[in-house]
Amino acid sequence: MYQISAKSIITAQNGINIYRGATDSCIVSRVRAKGARIENPDEMGIKMDAPLLISQELKKKRSRGIIYTGLSDPYNALEEEYLIMRKCLMAIARFDFGIEITTSNPLILRDKDVLLDIAGHTKCVIRVMIPTLDEKKYALIEGKDKKLQDVLKILEGFKETEADMILDVFPMLPHINGDISSLENLLKLGKEYGVKAIDTHDFKTVLQSGMKEYFYQELEKRDKDIYEIYVKEGLKDSFVLDKSGEMGHLYMDFCRENGILFGSKDIQAYARKYENHTEGVQLSLFDLT
Repeated sequence: MYQISAKSIITAQNGINIYRGATDSCIVSRVRAKGARIENPDEMGIKMDAPLLISQELKKKRSRGIIYTGLSDPYNALEEEYLIMRKCLMAIARFDFGIEITTSNPLILRDKDVLLDIAGHTKCVIRVMIPTLDEKKYALIEGKDKKLQDVLKILEGFKETEADMILDVFPMLPHINGDISSLENLLKLGKEYGVKAIDTHDFKTVLQSGMKEYFYQELEKRDKDIYEIYVKEGLKDSFVLDKSGEMGHLYMDFCRENGILFGSKDIQAYARKYENHTEGVQLSLFDLT
């Protein structure tokens, strides 16, 4: 672990990166892309002064908006110890900004009180990453240290609350989880837990330089047979499933029938649009202090 010295914490697009590095062993890791400019992704960096910086920067903003987390999952072993994300959430709540968090770690449930406080004022969006409900395939994609049942606890914990849950179906990989049966099970899961949206990332997985090397190295270690299939088909740097075929129609028809938002662009537009949930609500003196 190393500390990162930063002069600012919020990007021009309202993104924040409190931690730097790979927080898990997912076989498709954007943190490992050379474009992420992380020399050693396996070593975690932390911005200890992030809560102070975010408070200073939110105070200066002329209009409210949605703050969203970046490449590294903010809920990880360092967060469990230092509570940096929790302190940042408290600042976000205090200045009446919204939040969009992408995670697969049930540690987020620790901060349920702050997140629901944000949801009471504006938008609180929680993207839960679940690529498959098959435990063997889940271990192949996410690594043996992460348990599917632990991730499902997030959906259970925020079910029927004011928080908007997005089921993030990523990555979708041929010969692993890129099939209609896997998708159908995830769609039913989303309906069961009342998610706001289901994002398949347009059935596309892109392996940037750095990501590609790690993907194939890990795939060979984790499942030699599937790796050999990929070798025979050519070691591609992107996979696009049949968006316009049976899978795509199942996805769109299911979401329409059940009032679930779909399509990556529409989902992102919704998640990043600020809403005021307190219009017409009389504030007390405590709210004004």
